[in-house]
Amino acid sequence: MESLHSFCVYPQKSSLNTNEDSNDEGFVGYRFVGGMPQIHFPLGYFADHEFQNLSEDALREEIALLFNVLMDSSLADSNQKSEMANQDSPEEVLQFPMHSYLNVLRNFLEFGYYKEREVVYKQGAYGKIHWGRTIKMTKPTVVENGDGSELIYLKPIARTINFTEDEWITKIHQFCVHDAIQKIGFLFGLESQEEVLLEFDDELFSAHLQAKIAKTFNDRDLQLFNDLLQIVNYFAERKTENQISKDSFFGVQKFHVVWEAMIDRIFGNLNNDERKESFNPHSHWKLESNQDYHENPKYAMRPDTIMRFENQLFIIDSKFYKYGITQNPRDLPSSESITKQIAYAKFAEEKLGGENPRARIYNVFILPYCAESKSFQESQMPYKMKSIGYAYSDSFKPKDSTPPYYRIYGFLLDVKSVMQNYAKSLRAQKALAELVLKSAFKREM
Repeated sequence: MESLHSFCVYPQKSSLNTNEDSNDEGFVGYRFVGGMPQIHFPLGYFADHEFQNLSEDALREEIALLFNVLMDSSLADSNQKSEMANQDSPEEVLQFPMHSYLNVLRNFLEFGYYKEREVVYKQGAYGKIHWGRTIKMTKPTVVENGDGSELIYLKPIARTINFTEDEWITKIHQFCVHDAIQKIGFLFGLESQEEVLLEFDDELFSAHLQAKIAKTFNDRDLQLFNDLLQIVNYFAERKTENQISKDSFFGVQKFHVVWEAMIDRIFGNLNNDERKESFNPHSHWKLESNQDYHENPKYAMRPDTIMRFENQLFIIDSKFYKYGITQNPRDLPSSESITKQIAYAKFAEEKLGGENPRARIYNVFILPYCAESKSFQESQMPYKMKSIGYAYSDSFKPKDSTPPYYRIYGFLLDVKSVMQNYAKSLRAQKALAELVLKSAFKREM
């Protein structure tokens, strides 16, 4: 069995381009191509010196964390700007039933192959006595003793299990386990030891599984049958002209979608009567034909995250850019992103014009980094947050009299820490707000 490290791919700093167009380093997740599996970690997940020093058990935990994040489809659903997709088939990533593959292998390791069985009740059989049936269906023998008489059932009815001759479910289970071992068995240290001779027949497999599901009430078995059905359906969708494509993908071609969604979970915070969409600036046309055209809302500019903290509003743009790994200024957000942030803030200022005049609006960029890198000192802030400075534009050059949102304050967050816990964090919100306000106060002094 090859080392687990040999199946993992991690983008190293030395291999990175430094132009902004390639800031998102491409596919993150699982590939099975040409009979070989690969795990692709996101940029910034490991320090350069850390990856090869991990034990296989520790690496399995890191892979499990990566899969847990990628299996959270709500991270893609919550982001309207893009879709989870790989370079070959935009829908392939979401279709691959990774959760079912993992469940099937875990079930197999704990319980072995499922054996189809039929529960029967027989008189005089060995097994657990079913007293309800025994009392109703057999006559007891009266036995006299010194204290009186008692009833004895000489031929009690016992619950036994007969294994059926037709073990289709077992065969289907063996087929799916074999494929799971081929695709992700290396995660469990498994190698395929036997060939499955059963030819795939999606209609037959599906019919047997659906029939079994309809009459199964055991939760563990029901979960297994549903997972097997997911795998069978996945095979059926990939069958063309009696050929089944063995290549599989599970992940995202653009990890920034996931990054933006996780940051929004952590920092997103609005009043109960507010909707994030109300902060989206829209475009309109006033045509000479006296026709008014209003832009389709799905094409509107959309800030990544809106965070309220006390009487301040923070507009956050999450950029999965390489600066935290390369420390090369060319990998920072460009003028287009800076100008866009100022436009968001101006629109928010107009929208909130009737609010408390003390309310102030601030702009923030959040970028990824690896806190374990030798380039950085340890941070005790939530998500190992670090300030990197601020950006501004010549078009809106900040002066003493200009709004604070003319400066966009930059922060790094540790990639692994974010992936470990991307639930809403009031502590992280407070820390970010205080750092921004501290920096802004220094500028105003």
